[in-house]
Order: sequence, then C-alpha cells, then structure tokens
Amino acid sequence: MRVILIESDPIVVATVSRYLKKYNYDVFAVAGAQEAIHKIDTTSPDVVVLDIALRGHSGIEFLHEFRSYHDWNHVPILVWTMQQMTQAQISALKQLGVSAVLYKPLTTLLQLQQKLDSLVKTHA
Repeated sequence: MRVILIESDPIVVATVSRYLKKYNYDVFAVAGAQEAIHKIDTTSPDVVVLDIALRGHSGIEFLHEFRSYHDWNHVPILVWTMQQMTQAQISALKQLGVSAVLYKPLTTLLQLQQKLDSLVKTHA
C-alpha cells in the first residue's frame, strides 16, 4: 500500500514511517502541501495521511486543491491531528472529502495502521 504522509514533524515522520514500513507499506513523507501535490501526482497513493496544521499552507487549502484533481477523488484522506475538533468541524472536513479523523498522540500506531487498512478496503 502506498501512503503519502503529510507531516512537518521529523520525529513523527520517522516513527510512523518506520512502523508502517515493517508492515510492507510504501511511505512517502512530505513536509508541506505543495510538495504533497507533486508527490501524489508521481506516486498514485492508496491513501493520504494529513496533519491539518501545516506550515505555510493550511491543510484546508491542501484539501481544496487535492479534491480539485478529479483523478484523485477516489483516494481516501485521513486527518491525523493534535487539534481537538468539534463535530461541526469534523463534518466540514468530511464535506471537503476527508474520510476519517484520528487524534495524536491518543491514537496508537496500530490504530493508525488499522484505520488505513480499513479506508483502503472501503475505497477500493
């Protein structure tokens, strides 16, 4: 499974990448939204993991741009964030095409892996 991990914290990137690679995921980590758009275009990911609080380009802006590419509408997006969100905020994200929201650090790596597997099966 090809995963694009959009995360600016290098420690989180290293930890998540190492864990998922043990289970045969191909992880392509990028720090920002523009870099993510280019990486997605060249890798055709099965799922995108997005930290909504990106530097220099908000995760919301990324979602708008990502969903403007019709070829990518089938790709599930998992928002993985430190920000606690209201149900209204989660509903707004889902209207932008987000498939699921998980909270870090409350989510374990195993829970993240299980959610990724579930999203890919659901969107296949």
